[in-house]
Amino acid sequence: MIITVFPVLLGMALRAKWPAFARRAEPLISKFSVVVLALLIVSIALDLGDALWVYLAKAGPAALTLNLLTMLLGYLLGNYLLHSEAQARTVCLEVGLQNGTLALLVTTGILQNQPMSVAPSVYSLLMFVSATLFTLLVLRKDKLAATANTTG
Repeated sequence: MIITVFPVLLGMALRAKWPAFARRAEPLISKFSVVVLALLIVSIALDLGDALWVYLAKAGPAALTLNLLTMLLGYLLGNYLLHSEAQARTVCLEVGLQNGTLALLVTTGILQNQPMSVAPSVYSLLMFVSATLFTLLVLRKDKLAATANTTG
């Protein structure tokens, strides 16, 4: 609860009381969140040592499949139900990224069971790659569309 609910409530209170400050702080907070998650993953990877490669080989295909399928379904259902490309992209990234974070929270924070954090750690490593590739693809598509609109 301290890891998830408290920061959200704090952020909502800050945004309600000081919206300009909240908008300025948002990029910093987002980067901080990524750093914390990355440090957690690195910590787990270091604790696992050479076993990480074994776990990556075992859990990697399933984790990657889960990640790509949830992102694809999020994007397709977002487009179908919301009729908005921007919202479909957001849903795609949200469902692709939140699974690993939530699973790490449960396995390391609540259960305090590091072996159980192997699959979520593998998922988290892979989700950063897939989310980055999706974002780069979307940005490239938008840039090409903007170029076509200005020249056409």
